[in-house]
Amino acid sequence: MANRTPTYSPPPLWSPSAEQIERSYLSNFILELNQEGVHDHHSLYEWSLRNGEQFWREVWRFCGLRGNLPPESEPLLRRATPFQKSQWGVGATLNFAENLLNQKSDDEAVTFYGEDRVLRRLTWNDLNLHVSRLHSFFRDRGVTETSRIAAVTANTPEAIAAMLAGASLGAGWCSVAPEFGTTGILERFSQIAPEVVIITDRYFYKGREFPLTEKGRELLAALPSVHTVIVTAYDPKEEHSSSDGDQYFSYQEIVSKGKNEPQEIDFQPFPFKHPLYYLFTSGTTGKPKGIIHSAGGTLLEHMKELHLHTNIGANDVVFYQTTCAWMMWNWLISSLSLGARVVLYDGFPLLDQGRSLLEMAEREQVSVFGTNPGYLRALTEAAIPVREEFHLPSLHTVLSTGAPLLPEQFDDFSSRFPEGVRLSSISGGADIVGCFALGSPLLPVYRGELQCRSLGYHVESFDPDGNSVTEEQGELVCTEPFPSMPLGFVEDPDGERYASAYFETYPNVWHHADRITIREHGGVVVHERSDDVLNAGGVRIGPAEIYRQVLQFPDIRDALAVTIVEDGDEKIILFVTRPTEAPLSEEDIREISHRLKTEESPRHVPWKIFVAPEFPKTMSGKTSSATVRAVLRGRAVPNREALSNPNSLTFFEEIRAELTQKSPTRG
Repeated sequence: MANRTPTYSPPPLWSPSAEQIERSYLSNFILELNQEGVHDHHSLYEWSLRNGEQFWREVWRFCGLRGNLPPESEPLLRRATPFQKSQWGVGATLNFAENLLNQKSDDEAVTFYGEDRVLRRLTWNDLNLHVSRLHSFFRDRGVTETSRIAAVTANTPEAIAAMLAGASLGAGWCSVAPEFGTTGILERFSQIAPEVVIITDRYFYKGREFPLTEKGRELLAALPSVHTVIVTAYDPKEEHSSSDGDQYFSYQEIVSKGKNEPQEIDFQPFPFKHPLYYLFTSGTTGKPKGIIHSAGGTLLEHMKELHLHTNIGANDVVFYQTTCAWMMWNWLISSLSLGARVVLYDGFPLLDQGRSLLEMAEREQVSVFGTNPGYLRALTEAAIPVREEFHLPSLHTVLSTGAPLLPEQFDDFSSRFPEGVRLSSISGGADIVGCFALGSPLLPVYRGELQCRSLGYHVESFDPDGNSVTEEQGELVCTEPFPSMPLGFVEDPDGERYASAYFETYPNVWHHADRITIREHGGVVVHERSDDVLNAGGVRIGPAEIYRQVLQFPDIRDALAVTIVEDGDEKIILFVTRPTEAPLSEEDIREISHRLKTEESPRHVPWKIFVAPEFPKTMSGKTSSATVRAVLRGRAVPNREALSNPNSLTFFEEIRAELTQKSPTRG
């Protein structure tokens, strides 16, 4: 690759000042790296691709990761064919929890907001105490490095402490949000056979209380592997939980009445590839796929993204709008490894038209504010003058993910937020527990673009023939193994589902199923998903999860779900076929929506439901969701001649016209 700094003609919306560049961690990393020809972000990116093992060793050192690396004479990467058999971190060891518990002081480590009120503030000493006592409790209950802990939990400090206590012993962690239905939870937890379950006694949304006691008992009756249940109180001052026999325990009693005084944890090192997180995302068919992520790959990638790309350090206060079901929770919690304070929010994010989160950011002096396009659009629709109404002197970066930001949202951000604040759109997924494209404190921000590709990741855009292209749409691929690639999938001993998910389109190349454009100057535009997976508010949903609920209604023969982009938000549209073409009644729609909400999650509920006369079929009889998606998004239909019933598209063209007339669709 040529060592050059790309140029770009349109003016940027934001550029780093000389002082911001000089004080950034990324600049200091480049200085300490002291490699000939490496002097800015672009030359560092190219160097990181050419010198992968050395780059990751330097990231480990610079970020202060605690653990042991093998000598430089021994390889960190063991390459293999196929791609997914390659291993990073060969010979390296660490303890994930030790890295996140690297502070002991009365400074604040975790702040928890339940909607419009502060419910808890934990210092580093508090957090260490909670983890220490849970560590002892878990050990006494037989938790080891082969155990798995599952949680149905609100976004509370107790979830962090329980995850760290389990990780300190090498146990794996899987969490879902409390609004998930019983079916959706069991589809996930039954695959990992947890020994311990953490459950919040209740949660709140828009001020309304939702008890979880009954849901918890339903789950436990269906999970024979569970021997220990810990109930956490959403608000300890109003505790609704208590110990109950030999199986149920109160979190608050464990940490306040531990039988042992808090002791220093003897953090046992585990291999780099030791399983840590079980993240569930959905394929297009079958049960949700459980992606297994390693402790080493997760931590190394997160520290790189947080410290170098996002410019987070010990003086930062980091917030991300997320639940415990989304990988951004895992990403946020890793900020503790850099000594930063994390702010948790649980509940409705648009209280007072979105002002509540900004008031929280002002009060807590948040420096990195993470959100999504929907929240930023809500601020625009409410015409909230953030710059004039809120005092945010600490804020230096706003992050957005879950869906692509529209170019006009960049414009609005620049006019609405304080000058000097960087808007960083980021994109990745639970598949890699990180980002393929994100921001840089050294680069300008251009409207509609992510600033750069992730350091050390060979990200390219491929055309259908597997050629790398720039300045035109292609498929996001990664052509070389990377540290945060999954260890594999749950219930996939031969790796067939893993290979099918990422390696069928291009031989021996990771295919992420996102449509992107890589600009000549290095920026990235993310357009849309290119497979059948639905992206609802940033959460990927397999259409099979919707179909198995909807098809239980006796008067529905078939179902087809796609998403369209409406005002920058991806929304699910569900089509069904029936014995007659009579439209669904309001009661029918309510019943379908209620079933999806209670058995799966609120994100599974479609925006609109239509009865279709028939679905487009290929010559082999397979329903073509790609064809419907193309019609609804106003694009040319690929391979129309491959359809056995091309006249079926007339109905979907009429729906497209109806939706466009009522609410213009961008896509």
